[in-house]
Amino acid sequence: MPPAETYPQEMRQVARRESIWSVNERWRWLYFTFFLLLMGASSALVAWRETFGPSAGGSVIESLGDFLIGASAASVASAGTSPIPPPEASAGSAPPVLVGWRAMMSPPNRHDRVGGNPCGAQAPRRGATRPVPKPFPGPRHSRESGNLLEPTTAPRPDRERETTERPRKLTRRRLRPTLTDARPPRDEPGRGTEATMTTTAHAAPDDLAELTPEELYALYIERQENFGRAALAIDKRRRQGRVHVPAAEADVANAGPNQRIIVGPELGFNVHNLHVFTSGRAGGSERYHTHGDALKHYVRGGGQELIEDVRFDVQVGDFCHVPANVWHGTENPNPEPLVFLAAQQFPGTYRQVPTPFVHLTAPHQAPEVADLSDEELAKLEPWPLYLRYLEEQMAFGRAALEIQRRRGQKRLHVPAEDAPLTEWGPGRHHIISPELGFDIYSFQLFMEHVPGKTEAGAPQTSGDAVRYYLSGEGVEVIGEQRVRVRAGDFACIPAGTRHETLNPHHEELRFLCWQQIPGTYLQVHTPVLPAE
Repeated sequence: MPPAETYPQEMRQVARRESIWSVNERWRWLYFTFFLLLMGASSALVAWRETFGPSAGGSVIESLGDFLIGASAASVASAGTSPIPPPEASAGSAPPVLVGWRAMMSPPNRHDRVGGNPCGAQAPRRGATRPVPKPFPGPRHSRESGNLLEPTTAPRPDRERETTERPRKLTRRRLRPTLTDARPPRDEPGRGTEATMTTTAHAAPDDLAELTPEELYALYIERQENFGRAALAIDKRRRQGRVHVPAAEADVANAGPNQRIIVGPELGFNVHNLHVFTSGRAGGSERYHTHGDALKHYVRGGGQELIEDVRFDVQVGDFCHVPANVWHGTENPNPEPLVFLAAQQFPGTYRQVPTPFVHLTAPHQAPEVADLSDEELAKLEPWPLYLRYLEEQMAFGRAALEIQRRRGQKRLHVPAEDAPLTEWGPGRHHIISPELGFDIYSFQLFMEHVPGKTEAGAPQTSGDAVRYYLSGEGVEVIGEQRVRVRAGDFACIPAGTRHETLNPHHEELRFLCWQQIPGTYLQVHTPVLPAE
């Protein structure tokens, strides 16, 4: 059940709208039934007068007939339809009873703000999809205000956004790319072969859709065995336990547009959830594909990123987030190469969506962790320990659900001027993370400034982390190893390893860090393989 702080209020509002809707329907049918009775009585009076003459019955029947016709008109008007015009206002038209019948039979526009909806709001049609609410208003370079190029065709008016135009970039707008622009055919010459990678539209050949469940499962097991053998071969290389890449080996400054892995398990690093590499696009080239979460930092050249239906231009110093499973492409219309440093969710791992167990009232009282030492926690009986675990995960889950809501902003781009890496003061400065409105699940990106003469750092453990040192020199204590680092180096910190950053020098130490989202799990491959 959702937390009381957020969702019950929304559910009560939805229930109230549904209740109003139901009451309106009942009243409408009541008016309609009353109108049918009045119309029948009016028709009987008309037949009486035609049979026995205009003066039959005297003034009493005439007055009663006028009353019934007027009541019929009032009932139709109350039911949410157009009021029946008086006979003198519509000479030569149908009798008032027929006018009321037509008005009742024609469906009223319930969804007009001045129509039959007494709430004054636009109510959804039954069976129709409710309108998606606007994204949570975020900073000025959110997805809605990303730096977008002018579309080749005029955008729909409801897609236009008023933003402040940056001098070096084009007008920001959302655009809907065509299939030719965004998703090149597989056999088109000159396009990257990544167009054949897994996407929503091309996830599997048509012949797989014809398989029976048994045949599909057998094929799945066969493929995962082959994949599992390759994964276990990579896992063996993790045992080398590398933690450091010297600047001369990484050589980011001279990197070209071809992909080159810097930190990854196949190179002997004990990292599971991400890998780091340089890549880019040669002049006049483009490429489109999908994969897991990715963060890019542009170090050379410029070009455009097309992410789903949003296009924006990028240059040196910018940061970009590519959400998982979203069709995207990098385009370089310039003659010089475009190069970026990227961290990407390791292929074959899964997106970890928070699914906390939350209830409004605790069924049982659990002991407080703050009042217990680690030894006392270890001595708890299974049931009290589980209750304590459940209580703490609920508190964490409420915060995780708020972060999940902020992911709905779907920010994509951080311009260089909004991430002044050389100007930020001491401490940690987040650049791309879910609480800032980025729809990312695997890892976050921040820049950390360690002042000079920091003889003792802040020891901690975390998930997988990879650091790229921008300036200065320092010492990384990773487990039992002490590694000297300097500008241009990379360091890999395995998940769960105690680490500490020291800076015994006078010059400040700055580094970028891609770190596994706190609270997520290390993804270890466990394939099903035949026993040897």
